[in-house]
Amino acid sequence: MDDKEDFRNLINSIFNIFHSLFIPYQIFQKFKYRKLFKTIEKSPLTNLQKKAIILNENRALVVAGAGTGKTSTIIGKVAYLLKTKKAREDEILVLAFNKNAAEELRNRIKLRIDANVKASTFHSLGFEILNKTETIPPKLSDLEDQEIKLEQYIQNLVEELLLNSNIKNKMNTFFSEMLIPPKDEFKFKTIKEYTEWTNKTLVSFNKEQLKSYGELFIANYLTLNGIKYKYEKQYNPYVKSKNNKIFKERYRPDFYLCDYDIYIEYFGLDERQKTAKYVDNLKYIKQFKWKKKIHKDYGTKLIDLRYADLKHKKLLTKLKSRLKS
Repeated sequence: MDDKEDFRNLINSIFNIFHSLFIPYQIFQKFKYRKLFKTIEKSPLTNLQKKAIILNENRALVVAGAGTGKTSTIIGKVAYLLKTKKAREDEILVLAFNKNAAEELRNRIKLRIDANVKASTFHSLGFEILNKTETIPPKLSDLEDQEIKLEQYIQNLVEELLLNSNIKNKMNTFFSEMLIPPKDEFKFKTIKEYTEWTNKTLVSFNKEQLKSYGELFIANYLTLNGIKYKYEKQYNPYVKSKNNKIFKERYRPDFYLCDYDIYIEYFGLDERQKTAKYVDNLKYIKQFKWKKKIHKDYGTKLIDLRYADLKHKKLLTKLKSRLKS
């Protein structure tokens, strides 16, 4: 939504008594149908789910991640429309992208509401409409039920597209930087909350479990550009320090570039050298300085990248520049 629509929605929620966003109307509907919202699924619906269900305008966009309750919201919406008599069973159409999702919706609606509501995929609906309106029935592609042929077709298509350098660069950017939605590591409240997110989300192309979004950017960039690396390899310089001291500490830099003998560290520091709130800033800075000193003492090459670089969208630019130099 743009700023104008946001503003209109705000005005409607406060002043427009005929709008379903009107706050007193929302409160009344939540109270009136509280039993429905509490029992329609195994767990009671959340306030945001109730709001999405009660909203009765031309369109409503619900943006949510996997496993957050989108299917429950759709089932609740169907139940609410039938309960309030805003629609009959034959006036409701539920659409999904794949057969399994459509089947699940159909079964759960029948189980929870005991209603015969049409639920199908976009493709099957289109095929049904064409069958009813065209004199010659449409012919399905041979790929429709041949998974191996479909996979080969897609692979050939992608390989052909990758011959175009412009498309190749865009695909590389998408898969390395946009495939996993970004989340600001400084916005988490606790280390537990942050760790749970990284453990579920941050996996590189090489199947490594990473510890930050910055590391994900770096790992995927290196992979896409054919640069071999080891993730969190024990630091083991080939030379002694200036004081003739052999390194025996436990230290695993984020990345070691095997063919270049270069280390990369991604530090969770902003432009003021501050860490996220859930990290001990003094302890982290002490470790940061120790790592920098180790590389200086043993004469190893270190590329120093930081959260500030990621925040200001300079991370990969800085990495490319340092690799060239």
